[in-house]
Amino acid sequence: MSLDSGERFDLAVIGGGVAGLCLAYEAARAGRRVVLLEREATLAARTSANWFRILHGGLRYLQTLDLVRHRESVLARREWLRDFPDLIEPLPCLMPLAGRGLKRPWAFRAALALDAALARGRNRGLRPDRHLAAGRVLTAADVRRLLPPLGDLPGLEGAALWQDAVARDAPALAAALARRAETAGAVLRTGAAVAEILVERGRAVGVRTEDGARVTAAAVVNATGPWSDLTLGHLPSIRRRDLFRPSLAFNLVLDRPAPFDGALAVQASRPNAPILFVYPLNGRIFAGTWHAPWQDGPDQVTPPAAAISAFLADLADAMPWLDLREDAIHAVHAGLLPVNHPGSTDLTGRPLIVDHGREGGPAGLHSIAAIKFTTAPMLARKILARMR
Repeated sequence: MSLDSGERFDLAVIGGGVAGLCLAYEAARAGRRVVLLEREATLAARTSANWFRILHGGLRYLQTLDLVRHRESVLARREWLRDFPDLIEPLPCLMPLAGRGLKRPWAFRAALALDAALARGRNRGLRPDRHLAAGRVLTAADVRRLLPPLGDLPGLEGAALWQDAVARDAPALAAALARRAETAGAVLRTGAAVAEILVERGRAVGVRTEDGARVTAAAVVNATGPWSDLTLGHLPSIRRRDLFRPSLAFNLVLDRPAPFDGALAVQASRPNAPILFVYPLNGRIFAGTWHAPWQDGPDQVTPPAAAISAFLADLADAMPWLDLREDAIHAVHAGLLPVNHPGSTDLTGRPLIVDHGREGGPAGLHSIAAIKFTTAPMLARKILARMR
């Protein structure tokens, strides 16, 4: 079916990243006629192609007692494991505990016990080989046997060991998301750049693509992430609000053998160094995630050399036995994530959901942006619930 066939849709989704794909699927599954328009030649081509591929269950949110985000993450991780068991698998995560901040055995025993209690249903409905074990704390002797190089870590008291999930083949998962949406009835179009959101009598009524095709829809959702403000720039009634304030997030693929079969949490010795994760990917190390301020546009996202060097320096300090140098870098995976303040790395705590009709803009026009790949399906269901 061509875009100018004259068919009227219930929903037009602009943007084919994970948020757009999940929304297209959920809308089609709910019986809505939905079309998704992606300007790139492939779906999930930008930030959604460069994520770290770990689907976290929200253990980190217990540090601030953010029980809402913890529960959402647990439910979302289970949903991914249930729906894509051939593409997503359990991932052991090991964090050495050496008496820095809350990185102590007693603190993690409490956190893992709370996690186990709050995530009792984490394996409900999952294939047995996709079940996640409860976390536990290892002794320092256990750690030295499991990973001898960590025995030289000053003040080693033990390690926390838990399980999350990982999607090692990101393109395959994106393709599976697209197939699922199309099977549900969604129309997906790549190479379809949107030039204009059409508005009549104060209401969004569809879009016009750059090749002149008119797509009529009862509602429009802007799911273009870092391009959100550019997508809306031609609409004078949209309040200028910097919908998506970008920051840089990037990961490194390193030509070194992975130190652990699962994910290893590492931290450089300098004060306030971030906790980074490394895990094996196709015979190499996948390391992430480094955050840096971003002032440029969304089209060319290339991390500055200084940021890459700083990232590598922290990894080398945390894992000196790997002899990490610049020649170890095989690839860089970069994207943009939303922050609270321009020029910062303070990521927003909640996904973006804006009803522009409530802010003086066209009725029937919404914008969304995910902050975590893990909870993108929940974001899709939330925006659909608001559009009823």
